[in-house]
Amino acid sequence: MKPKLNLPPGPWTLPVIGSIHHLIANPLIYRTLRGLAQKHGPLMTLRLGEVPVLVVSSPEAAREVLKTHDTTFADRFTNATAAAISYNATDVALSPYGERWRQLRKICVLELLSAVRVQSFRRIREEEVARFMRSVAASAAAGDEMDMSAAIFGFIYDAFMRECVGSRCKYQGEYLDAFHMAVRQTSGMSVADLFPSSQIMQMLATAPRKALACRDRMQRVLERDMKEKKEAMDSGDETVHESFVGVLLRLQSCK
Repeated sequence: MKPKLNLPPGPWTLPVIGSIHHLIANPLIYRTLRGLAQKHGPLMTLRLGEVPVLVVSSPEAAREVLKTHDTTFADRFTNATAAAISYNATDVALSPYGERWRQLRKICVLELLSAVRVQSFRRIREEEVARFMRSVAASAAAGDEMDMSAAIFGFIYDAFMRECVGSRCKYQGEYLDAFHMAVRQTSGMSVADLFPSSQIMQMLATAPRKALACRDRMQRVLERDMKEKKEAMDSGDETVHESFVGVLLRLQSCK
């Protein structure tokens, strides 16, 4: 028999669904959580299906979780959909706290996101901002409508890809389509996420399968682009050496 855990208080639960019924009454979930926290305290336990959730709702409690006991809470919860998109939580964002995560963080801090590296991309950012503003000005002068959300996202993507691989991605449309679909799949919780031990729920859930398909599409685009950049790097193209991919390829060759 498993020992009973001394969990923080929380609202009453129902069989199978746990605390979900408390959250679906109001579409503004943060207001529901605020009301429950006022009743049960700054540390509150919810159960979403099978998944226990700790709700932290005061500065003092947040300080305990994020600062005093930060290593205890360092691991990110990885549901079935997030695992599909993140190669089973092996990337730097979702990798469990440990030696692998420390090595990934070290590469990011020292090689990819250092002050010198970020400053080296200043020219790229300035060029992409100027290009974006020219596009906005041209549309305004012509009296054309402009989808600002799509335009801003495209501007951010172009700047990011130039920093990553040294040039704009030729397959932007294909990549962004898969990326947007992946975001939609991972922005919520599916039945597989709520009942991770149920094989039936894993089979019925479509979000993890769709997320995996999106990941594979994005990977194919990136692999094509990285292959081209590696060939350019081997031929002496210095712009690739300055990019994130160039740094990672250099680190890989040094192993």
